[in-house]
Amino acid sequence: MVTTLRSERHQKLARWAKVVSERPSRIYMLPLQEHIAVALILNRAELLPHGEFTILQAVNTLEPEWLAAATQVERSLMLDIED
Repeated sequence: MVTTLRSERHQKLARWAKVVSERPSRIYMLPLQEHIAVALILNRAELLPHGEFTILQAVNTLEPEWLAAATQVERSLMLDIED
């Protein structure tokens, strides 16, 4: 169950990262945890919720499961770019 949940989060964040990279305004549709995670994955501080967070505050706001999934997605995306 934990692996499935992580996989679902990973897939969800990867999809949203792609959508938001193409249409940044779509990030404002996301709940807070996903919003922050996608902004961090894309390394786009200006996409953090209404400028309310520094990058460090955003990282500290994420629940551990979301932070782990975001890290995995970022790593996956970076590997795709390098290939």
